[in-house]
Amino acid sequence: MAGQTDRILVLASAFGDLDEARVEAEVENLLQGGMRPREIQKILELGMRIVAENYRIGEYFLADRLFAGRIYRRIMEMPRMSSVLPGSAPLGTVLVGALPGEFHDEGNDALAAALRSLGFGAVDLGLGAEAEELEAALDELKPGAAVLSCWRADAAAGMAPLVRRLRAAFPGLGGLALRGGEALATAFAGLGADAYVEDILAAQDFCLARARGAAS
Repeated sequence: MAGQTDRILVLASAFGDLDEARVEAEVENLLQGGMRPREIQKILELGMRIVAENYRIGEYFLADRLFAGRIYRRIMEMPRMSSVLPGSAPLGTVLVGALPGEFHDEGNDALAAALRSLGFGAVDLGLGAEAEELEAALDELKPGAAVLSCWRADAAAGMAPLVRRLRAAFPGLGGLALRGGEALATAFAGLGADAYVEDILAAQDFCLARARGAAS
């Protein structure tokens, strides 16, 4: 047990240091030791929190946070991090996107990779899709859920009209979750979405719950 605990700490520390090669090596070690992908993801989230704290105190910059998201994505794209069984039916489609006016799509590619590892068909719209692009994608894909990000503090409180617009245009949308920074978490109650997801694991759980609800 002590040995595995040490490896967990090593992985979290390597992620916090943005040491991509060491992260990949430690993930391989934990997988070979029998740790489940979900448990490894929890360690990655701990590493992401270390990166966020280093950003908060000025040790890291935005480029470092974006690089952390790319490390997360690369880990989730490893074949052994997938929980999809051969021949299993897809869980449905999830739309992932950054809201209009965003300057970066922090972690959206990692979220899409994490959703694919569960068996979702995740479509990442990329950076700052306009409302018309979001509507066109929702109309074409008819996803079971959508997870939209907003990191700009000055934009979070003004998201309610867009959420209402999407709700009115797509009443059959299974679920709409929002992810972003503290400003979004504070403003969330008045925005009209179904959930605020604080990290990738929470977003996965939201989409899984929606998929199970649709299947029941």
